[in-house]
Amino acid sequence: MADSHEERLRRMAIGLVETFHVLREALALLPIPIVVEVVGLSDSAELSQRMERVRDLIRDEPVPEGAVIHLDLAILAFLSAFDVTHIAQHAEEIAWREDATFVLLKQVAAYLAVVAFFLEEDDEESQED
Repeated sequence: MADSHEERLRRMAIGLVETFHVLREALALLPIPIVVEVVGLSDSAELSQRMERVRDLIRDEPVPEGAVIHLDLAILAFLSAFDVTHIAQHAEEIAWREDATFVLLKQVAAYLAVVAFFLEEDDEESQED
């Protein structure tokens, strides 16, 4: 028997919350820490405003451009996953939206791994100087 729409929405919400925490942790570890307060996933306008502000703030980080680009991509992938989940909650039941959400959340993790690579490389270069 296929999972219910409610069960898919529950998994999507859990994935969003877990990924949001990972993203917040990554932002807090930047040279100029960016603290993103926890916001409820039901408050889409507040979440969007906060993450838009973060997108502005990361441009001022003293990190390689590649790290900034991939942080921005991670944020955009997260917001896209959030939007797909929001649509799934309020639109007709379509099973592929869960797949799309998790593809986007995996992209967040991949982008953050690239950010970590850029930051490690930058740190190694700084130590050599």
